[in-house]
Amino acid sequence: LPILKKYDYTATCFFVTSTIGKKNFWDINKKSYISKEIMTDNDINLWLSSGMNIGSHSHNHFNLTTLSLDKLNYELKVSQRILEDKFGHKIENFCYPYGKVNKLVYERTRDIFLKAFTTNRARFDTNNHDLCLIPRIDMGKDISLFKILLKLETVYEDIKFKKNELYL
Repeated sequence: LPILKKYDYTATCFFVTSTIGKKNFWDINKKSYISKEIMTDNDINLWLSSGMNIGSHSHNHFNLTTLSLDKLNYELKVSQRILEDKFGHKIENFCYPYGKVNKLVYERTRDIFLKAFTTNRARFDTNNHDLCLIPRIDMGKDISLFKILLKLETVYEDIKFKKNELYL
């Protein structure tokens, strides 16, 4: 937040509503696990009062493409409702957990949210874009400056995209 404010940028932070105020338990089985605190309600209120935005990243961070319609609807609608009720902001943006999306997930997301972001779209092939399939670039952890350059300034992400595409 201080760096964003310093350079006069705004950003959207996407929340898994069941993890607000907890720790990154989903990483616990990783070899290089480091416990990290997730933003609390107070942190999110500070984020919002600083001119930043929030969106949903589902309620439990499941791979939505594997869920029944009822469970999918629950993950999308409950996360939106919790964020709207807690923070008094209309939640119109969604980020697919793991970047995974199929036809059913896309259609339900499109019915609930205005915009949605995925890692499964080539950013240069704009024929495949719409407001619920906005491409994003996963920067991961411990990324080198060289790899950042590759991801932002070359077709690296589009080559990777070809291997990971989920066709709707």
